[in-house]
Amino acid sequence: WSGSAAELRILELHQAAAETYSESVDTLLEELAELFESVPDAAVPRIRAALDAGLVFALHGRHVDLRWLVSQLCADDELRVLRRIYGACQPPELERRGFVVLSDVDDTVLPGRDSLRISGSDRSWVLVSP
Repeated sequence: WSGSAAELRILELHQAAAETYSESVDTLLEELAELFESVPDAAVPRIRAALDAGLVFALHGRHVDLRWLVSQLCADDELRVLRRIYGACQPPELERRGFVVLSDVDDTVLPGRDSLRISGSDRSWVLVSP
């Protein structure tokens, strides 16, 4: 493992949320701003990707991604995390050619009802008004 101790702590607490929702999520929310500020710049995009792509669902079906975690913080801590992300994740220069990968994994993705809960479901079509 080449990441910092703070990065590892964030990822461990995030993964534990699927098993012990209230304990690990509460701890993650308490420590998130401080941990985010202590990781090196290179770790910030890795953490963002892991929190958003890991598809961790807490016991009550809550999708525990970065957006939800940040929305649960007090205003000061929310600003600390968002400033850290903004400072570490600068976009490429306009002259740089290439592609940017965009994804849409948000609160419309829910765990499936199969025995392994890996099928997933998308309820966004239900939310759209005709």
